[in-house]
Parts: sequence; C-alpha cells; structure tokens
Amino acid sequence: SQLPLLAMEILCFGTPFYFIAGLAYEARAFFVYLAILIAYKFALKMLYGVLAQTLPKKANVQGIGSFFYLLLTLTSGFIVYPVAIPSYWKWLFWANPMAWTMQGMASNQFL
Repeated sequence: SQLPLLAMEILCFGTPFYFIAGLAYEARAFFVYLAILIAYKFALKMLYGVLAQTLPKKANVQGIGSFFYLLLTLTSGFIVYPVAIPSYWKWLFWANPMAWTMQGMASNQFL
C-alpha cells in the first residue's frame, strides 16, 4: 500500500507550509488539513493509476493525464468561478476532487 508513503510526504511538505502560510493555529484545523491533503493526493494517485492501467504507452498517460489535470484545475472553482462554468461542464465541477479539496480547506480555515 502506498498510503503510508503518501502520508509521510504530506507530513514532510504540508506541515511547514501550514505554519508558513499562517493558517489557523488549532489542532483540529491542522489535522483536518492533513486528512484533506492525504485524501486529495490519494484520489489523484488513483486517477493516474487508472490511466496507467488503461493506456498502452507512457506518453499517452502523460498527455491525457495532463489534459485531465487541466480540466480539473479549470473546473475546480479557483480559476473559473463555479457560476461561470458552462452547464455542460458542471458535472465535472461536482466530480472534481480538486474542487472538494478547495472547499474543504476554505471551510476548515474559516468555520
């Protein structure tokens, strides 16, 4: 299982960022932040794992994976505001792990 390695990466890189960024100095908020980052990284790892299993060449995985990441970034609600996303792409906003991560992070820090 790669979950322990993912958790270690998040602890090593996410912990300094949390305190450098000046996010909420509460234990609950910090551990929710770590849990959200671990879930997000695990979701993306699974998405790219599915691509690697279904596509025949590494170049195909990199190209289609980059396109998927572009779509996820555009429909996450940060670059394009959710009400400005066209109706035919709205389903991607609701299925987007990046959008859920951003909403979770914002509600964790401000609620």
